[in-house]
Amino acid sequence: MAWSEKRPNGRYRGAYRESRWNHSLCQGTFSHPAEAKREAHDAENRQRRPGAINLDGARMPWVTGSTSG
Repeated sequence: MAWSEKRPNGRYRGAYRESRWNHSLCQGTFSHPAEAKREAHDAENRQRRPGAINLDGARMPWVTGSTSG
């Protein structure tokens, strides 16, 4: 779940929940809360879906040969 937080200087930063009790902040600040939330959502997806970055996680083993006995 992503959200935006207003900073004391009037700008916004994005945050997202890593696990049940931890949360992370996005890099940079934004002038609009929607921008901060969008960046937090993208960062959350990158963190939760590492298989999209590492294609070795998507490989499927194929069995060759006969399976009948």
